[in-house]
Amino acid sequence: MLWYTSCNMARLPIVGSDDGQWGNLLNDYLSQSHTTDGTLKANSVGTSNIQDNAVSTTKIPDDAVTAAKLATSNNPSNGQVLGYNAGAMTWSTPSGGGTGATIFVQSTDPGVSAQDGDIWIDTSA
Repeated sequence: MLWYTSCNMARLPIVGSDDGQWGNLLNDYLSQSHTTDGTLKANSVGTSNIQDNAVSTTKIPDDAVTAAKLATSNNPSNGQVLGYNAGAMTWSTPSGGGTGATIFVQSTDPGVSAQDGDIWIDTSA
């Protein structure tokens, strides 16, 4: 016995055809990746669809990036700071044991963003 099931995939309307069906076809097509209010459905855009540097820090919620998600060569412990040296990011305990340390990021020129050497740790607190 052979069973046949018709499966109609969503498609765009065809010019010169689909008389009286354009609205239904277009809405069906758009509903595959959009909600009824026109916004994108959750998980409809994958990481491969996002261009490098397309997401700014203002769009990343606080506490969204955890230590486990950082590309580091070791795992952090309490009181450690994240640093970059010789092409790698690593966690280390600042002098003073990591208690009361303050990290400053400042450029030597107020009109220029921070550069190599402009980041230091003040452990005097």
